[in-house]
Amino acid sequence: MKRRKEIVLVLSLVIGITFVMFTGDVTAKKKASEQKVIQFWFPEGLAEMQELMAQHTKRFEKLTGIKVKVSHVDWEVIRSKLRLVVDAGSPPDVVQVGFDTPVVYAGMGKLKPLNEYIKRDQINPADYAPVLWEAGTVENKVYGIPFLVEDRVIFYRTDLLQKKGLKPPAWDWTWNDLKEYARKLNDPPRVYGFAIMAGLNDQDTFCWFEPVLKSFGGDYYDKDYTRSLLNTHSAQKAFEFYASFVKEGLCPRDCVNYGRDDIDGGFVAGKFAMVQSGPWLMKRMHKEAPHLEGKWAVAPMPVGPVRRYAFSAGTLLIMFDKGEPKNSWSWEWIKFETAPEQQREWYKLELAMTSLPGMKGVRWSNPKDVEFLTKVFIPMLKFGEAPPKIVSKISFGPNHPIAMALQKMILENWTAEKAAEFAAKEYERQLKMAVYYPGIKKRQK
Repeated sequence: MKRRKEIVLVLSLVIGITFVMFTGDVTAKKKASEQKVIQFWFPEGLAEMQELMAQHTKRFEKLTGIKVKVSHVDWEVIRSKLRLVVDAGSPPDVVQVGFDTPVVYAGMGKLKPLNEYIKRDQINPADYAPVLWEAGTVENKVYGIPFLVEDRVIFYRTDLLQKKGLKPPAWDWTWNDLKEYARKLNDPPRVYGFAIMAGLNDQDTFCWFEPVLKSFGGDYYDKDYTRSLLNTHSAQKAFEFYASFVKEGLCPRDCVNYGRDDIDGGFVAGKFAMVQSGPWLMKRMHKEAPHLEGKWAVAPMPVGPVRRYAFSAGTLLIMFDKGEPKNSWSWEWIKFETAPEQQREWYKLELAMTSLPGMKGVRWSNPKDVEFLTKVFIPMLKFGEAPPKIVSKISFGPNHPIAMALQKMILENWTAEKAAEFAAKEYERQLKMAVYYPGIKKRQK
């Protein structure tokens, strides 16, 4: 009898422990499933930017109870990695992307339109750089909220202008005026008047060429995406003018190897009297060329024969459609990170421009930089445009057709007509392999 009681007691203990372990495991799994967690891909690699992002995620979690798991996926690989995880059906919830990316995944139907959230939370599009808002909008649906923005202006050496008796460029100066300045400032090989970029890379050359192309009346495609416009007379004139800086000796021939760092580095080193660049160059000048403090300034992008154009770009936050409640959690993060309070902190890093409210009331360490930003950089934002909204099986990486065309002009004496025709054929080829552009479904019917 005693033995039977002992057995019953042991069995009771085993059953009790098993029950506790089972219920504890179920409870733990339930709590884990109830956690509010989103994945965020953040490609910025600078330590100070990653540190600030860590501060923001902690603040956000404390405010909302939503945990943001940040993964650093570098700009060099984020495009390819994002495509892989999207094709595998496991994209992150929110991603910081370049301004040409929203149309790719919107065209695939992978992104959540943000219009309902924007309306509900009274987000004002006028508070953001128009070029980025347009880049995030596809067929009247908003898929991305602007995060960081940049544009290009002309940096010039004020001391060199003074030595030549030249006044600072006027607000309405033209590309012909810039070339005349370059001629007077040119003193090779010590100093070249103006630097152009013609290196074979995936983006920089066409970014530097685009202001000339569009201010001369050229473009990549017509508005209905039926053909390329790179072989028009306007585009030919743009190719001719751009390459003429080398042909006239105002820029060295080795510009065929230049990327952005070569242009900026040349200005820092005093090799170029004028360059086209962005706000990042100001901080670099202070750091690497303190002996030139007070000897450089910025001017607006010149006016072309048809209009003024300033290349503007930047990044947006997009979210993949995961259904509820994930979509709502992702939106709360996007809304938080693009709000003026957080944007001001990004702006204070003096590394990038942000959405317009973020730039109000913030003073950088160098007052002259703020003057340049408010009087030149910010006004130039209205002269930029979003990239073409086309997704094709052919994408231009290294050996970009515009860079190749310019190289042929500089190294092999191609005419502007031949160069423009070559570039146009490559863009036509991209157009024929398009899987999305506005109106493609109607045309396929």
